[in-house]
Amino acid sequence: MMALKLQQKLWRVGSRSLSTVTPQKSADIPQLKSNLVSQGDKHTKYHGHYRFDSYNDIRHDKKWQQRIIKREDENLDRWVDLTRHSYDQWRKQVFGRGDPQIESIPEKSGDYVYYLKQKEYTNKVPAQSTSTKSGAQQKPTNNTYEVYCRHKYELIGKFQSQEQIQKETEVIFDLEEVPFLNQRTLRKTILDKMKINDDHTMIAFTLDIGNTEKLTGGIKDLRSNHIYPNVRFQDISQMEFGAGYETLFYVETNELNRPYKVIKLNLKTMQESTVFVDLDPTHYIDIQTSKDKRFMMINSGTKEDNEVWVLDRHLPEDQPQVPKMIIPRRPGIKAHVDHLRDFFLMISNYGVKSKNYKLTTLNDEDFGQENHNEKWTDLLGSGGQESGYIINEFDAFKDFIAVYIKHQGRPEILIMDLTTKEIKSLKMDDVGEIIPGLNQDYDTKHLRYQFSSPFVYQQVYQYDHTIKQKQLLKEYKLTGSPQIVRNEFDCKQFLVPSYDGEEVPMNIYFKKGMILNRKNRTMLEGYGAYGINVNQGFNIVHTTAMEKGWVIAQAMVRGGGEKGIYWHEQGKLHKKMNSFKDFQACAEYLIMQRITHPNLLAAKGSSAGGTLIAQACMNMYPELFRACVLNVPFLDVLSSLLDDSLPLALTDHLEFGNPITDEKLYKLINSYSPYENLSNQEYPATLLNISLQDPRVPSWGSLKFVEKLRDLAKDPQKFPDFGMKNIVVRFNKEGGHFGTIDNDVNLAMETFEFAWLDYIMFKKNNDI
Repeated sequence: MMALKLQQKLWRVGSRSLSTVTPQKSADIPQLKSNLVSQGDKHTKYHGHYRFDSYNDIRHDKKWQQRIIKREDENLDRWVDLTRHSYDQWRKQVFGRGDPQIESIPEKSGDYVYYLKQKEYTNKVPAQSTSTKSGAQQKPTNNTYEVYCRHKYELIGKFQSQEQIQKETEVIFDLEEVPFLNQRTLRKTILDKMKINDDHTMIAFTLDIGNTEKLTGGIKDLRSNHIYPNVRFQDISQMEFGAGYETLFYVETNELNRPYKVIKLNLKTMQESTVFVDLDPTHYIDIQTSKDKRFMMINSGTKEDNEVWVLDRHLPEDQPQVPKMIIPRRPGIKAHVDHLRDFFLMISNYGVKSKNYKLTTLNDEDFGQENHNEKWTDLLGSGGQESGYIINEFDAFKDFIAVYIKHQGRPEILIMDLTTKEIKSLKMDDVGEIIPGLNQDYDTKHLRYQFSSPFVYQQVYQYDHTIKQKQLLKEYKLTGSPQIVRNEFDCKQFLVPSYDGEEVPMNIYFKKGMILNRKNRTMLEGYGAYGINVNQGFNIVHTTAMEKGWVIAQAMVRGGGEKGIYWHEQGKLHKKMNSFKDFQACAEYLIMQRITHPNLLAAKGSSAGGTLIAQACMNMYPELFRACVLNVPFLDVLSSLLDDSLPLALTDHLEFGNPITDEKLYKLINSYSPYENLSNQEYPATLLNISLQDPRVPSWGSLKFVEKLRDLAKDPQKFPDFGMKNIVVRFNKEGGHFGTIDNDVNLAMETFEFAWLDYIMFKKNNDI
């Protein structure tokens, strides 16, 4: 979504059968057995016990890795041939609908309005016919990219026609103008974030070149329309301007890509000085300018706790920049701080019994006093399970505050007037996601936000605080045919009792007219880690699946954040097994309610969600599922947590535990790590998507899993054997953890997943 991308990058931190091809008989399909012999048991000793890992050499043996990749590529090609007819029909329907947004809706900041629009690359690349390893018969090539534009706000009233305004519009950022990019790197680069200084004369930008998540920064002078060719920042994560245009702050990363140091740069003299350093290897630093532009906030923390420091942006250049602590580090306490008027504003779970966030304030005159942490005053309570709402974030303005919440699983915005303290609720009609807009003007009466749901592509709203009303500015609808009609779909929300009586939220999305006859193909998704919510926004492939008779279900298991911080804590560390048992409960509920049947139920998870699916669907409860899809999955959990040289190992110790120092956690992790628990049994059909350039989940862990799975899995008996034990592996050889830069390629890959699932479920299945 174009408007969503604008707010993410500009300034903000935080049923019918499709397949008619006669399948080959199992006996006619070449059974490509593994010809790789284990290189001998590799054993290490932990807590007095030896750990044997027969596939450990795969991590460092490049030739072994390449043999696995070659074998799996050949198997994938065979599967693409089998599913070609199904895939072609899916692809026609998915790609027959286009993104209608040529330009985003302009949004005011300062004296300008900013927006982005599509532009064609100077050198177009034709669609490439490739081998089908990408999961598509033709690899799409996107020949457009986004450029960032602005014009003076006053022009809106001055000129009547859009053509006149366009003549006064300037392009402030264009990837093709970046001097240190060339034709080879241009298409592999995305703009991460862009910051504009207070008087809107300069921008600082960060780029991800090569989809590595290692950022490169640059500066552009908007007065001369000139990007400094010799000013290039390497190994950074963020940049923020000081007051005026002489000072720039940036965050430096270490060899593990951990943001750990704040540096101040004088743009006139190019002299640098260190402002803040955090040597705690589990802490990550980010910086943010306060809404009223008076302070810069330095946040250093983990996913579990953080501390906040405040830096006066308006200090003279000759005075030392010394940050002051406003929030100390306290175990399990999270806080986010902003400033407006004459007080600080914070959401925090400090002193909250439910452990969820509340909104509090601290007067400027109290900040800096010895006991200022005891002088925060509650402005809005924490909610929690009793009230049914959970505070997620806030946005502050001179006259009002917007608090983004989830109420009974649905998104809302609470608008609090700072003078009267009256609260107005902006409710949405559907489950879904509210995405804050740019909202950079401090002294404004307007709040911009977007809404997306499984049935709504994108709606852009503006709330007017003067008249206390919201207005739908525009609803974007996909082009092509057939059009998506909201009233043709429905959603049901369930609270599923788990093994211990805890109620697990689960949503199902489907096309109206679904019959409860156990004959509905169903995809059950889950994540359940880091306190992250399952995404309830629009997905064109999911909507297409619903049109074809699929039910999309989302299990919001413990470990996620759907019911607040408590919900996260109930699915981490020593309580991680709750996640898997919750997922089992949701799968069984779908079957008991006659929505689906085990022969028609698939499971899908990505990243840490891959841990959930691989263990729950494959190792613990394989009898409940026909198939599973694992995207960039975290599978070799124990090996990864035992190696603190990996970039995310230390922070993952906070989520899963440290098996190096804690014997109980070692045994627990060993009991649910998907790789450790593979055994000689029949598994559901399995599709693994592995990114070879993934900086977060190293591909060697997935390669070990694949090799062990092939050696141990029994030939299918319960289900038809389509060859190679119904295991399919697809390698993304250019993309990272979040896919490729070309979204068409990502769509093609997800489209293939459903074409493959349709083939698995339709062929020789008496339950449909």
